[in-house]
Amino acid sequence: MPSRDDIEIEQVNDPADGWQDEEDEDEDVATGLGHSTHTSRNPRLPLAPLRELPKKTKSTHDDLDDLAADQVDAAVRVAEKHGLKLLEAHRRVLAATRIKQPHKASMRNARMSLFCEETNEDCERGEKLLLREVQEIVNEDPTVLNKYDKDVVEERRLLLEKNRRLRKYGARRSRKSIIASAHKRIKLLMGEIEALADACSIVGVGFFARSSPHDTFDAICVESWGAGQFCRDVFKMAPHEFAEKFERWALGKNLLAPATDTLASLRKEVQFSVNSGFRNVTDNPKARMIFASYVRTIVLGKDVAIIGWPEDIKFTKLDRITDKNEMRRLRDGWRDGEIYWKKCPSDDEVADIKADFARREERGEYEEKEKKMRKDVGQSHEKRSTKTGKGKGKGKGKQTTSDTEQDEDEDDEEDGGKTGSDSEDAQHNDEGQGGPKKTAAASTKPTKVPVKRKRDAGTSASSHIIMCTGPPTSARYNAHPAFPPLVHIIMRTLPGSGPHQPGIFSSPPASRQDC
Repeated sequence: MPSRDDIEIEQVNDPADGWQDEEDEDEDVATGLGHSTHTSRNPRLPLAPLRELPKKTKSTHDDLDDLAADQVDAAVRVAEKHGLKLLEAHRRVLAATRIKQPHKASMRNARMSLFCEETNEDCERGEKLLLREVQEIVNEDPTVLNKYDKDVVEERRLLLEKNRRLRKYGARRSRKSIIASAHKRIKLLMGEIEALADACSIVGVGFFARSSPHDTFDAICVESWGAGQFCRDVFKMAPHEFAEKFERWALGKNLLAPATDTLASLRKEVQFSVNSGFRNVTDNPKARMIFASYVRTIVLGKDVAIIGWPEDIKFTKLDRITDKNEMRRLRDGWRDGEIYWKKCPSDDEVADIKADFARREERGEYEEKEKKMRKDVGQSHEKRSTKTGKGKGKGKGKQTTSDTEQDEDEDDEEDGGKTGSDSEDAQHNDEGQGGPKKTAAASTKPTKVPVKRKRDAGTSASSHIIMCTGPPTSARYNAHPAFPPLVHIIMRTLPGSGPHQPGIFSSPPASRQDC
């Protein structure tokens, strides 16, 4: 019995029924397909498509198996040719065969690309604007995109479509896919750590956290055999608290952020390399580099030197280097190990360094500052403190040596010529000044009172002196042995302790509070 497919169905070409000849059918209609799913109108279609599905499924699986085998063979060839691991080569082959969702570039995308390129044309590396920032500029003034010709925009649109068709390995797709991949890899790490502990008795603990604030990965601690107890015993905190601290540190550092080569960041990195290397080579954690007196203080004083500093870069403080290219060269030199610290045990190396810096000094690229010397170097401590008046318990002014000797002579005359009438003169001075009469027992402790001093013609004395309200005694002298002779003289000539000397004050003070 012939099958139904072999039976030819005659069609009546009746224009009233809407039938047409096969030649009159639309050419766009696929072969074997009509305008309806009715069997009589589609004789070349299978009667039951579901019956053919298992056959199609089996053939599809066979083709996919062949493709998977071809991918494995391709991964093996790539691994052998380029010296990669088989898993890495297989992952790269899969990434290369990934099909991206087609997306056409619009005219607006082309204009945005042109405007972004024009905005960042004169910007240095690390200073270019992001696409998001350019988008904000366009949102404020949309008319900036209307200045490009239509032909230029169409050419850029075709270029964008061409770039989008390119396969890019390792491109980040979405947050969800990244989080799913992260959790999968963390599970693999946990299994490996536990297997390492079971097989080799090697325990370990690891902390994993996000390094970008745009991610949503939670900090996690991976441990084996209770190794997380280390955090509780040593740092007095739970492992998850330690992981949270590690996350905050990683977010603050932003470890995976793109490097920005600004002048400030370059200078900071070079300064850190210089100081850290100097501390390591001198074994002094508080040491600091001195550029102004490098040869005298560092090379000759510490027996260390910097090797590899470029000849055409001035050896000076980093704040005075304003060229970004020079600072980048210094940064790269310290990173690559071309510039480093070295100890100088031999005299020949020290001589070579001194000759090198002598040539730099002639060219004006280095200036060795001499050590500043005090003006009173070589004098005794007593004379130096008397001159400057900076000793303990002394005034802040200056006094010459001749004035000190003159005051000592007056002191000797007073000690030799003091009689009983001195107390009467002192009492008369107290009454004439309107001050109350006080004895030596009235004041038990000396009070230091700064007094403004008027200069007389022919006298040179300090502008501030130290005075006591009570009369001086030998016990008080012994209690203050650091007082210079001038202070002792003034204390002896205070009202209540002796006659007033007009050589010290131009006029008698009204009261002791004015002294």
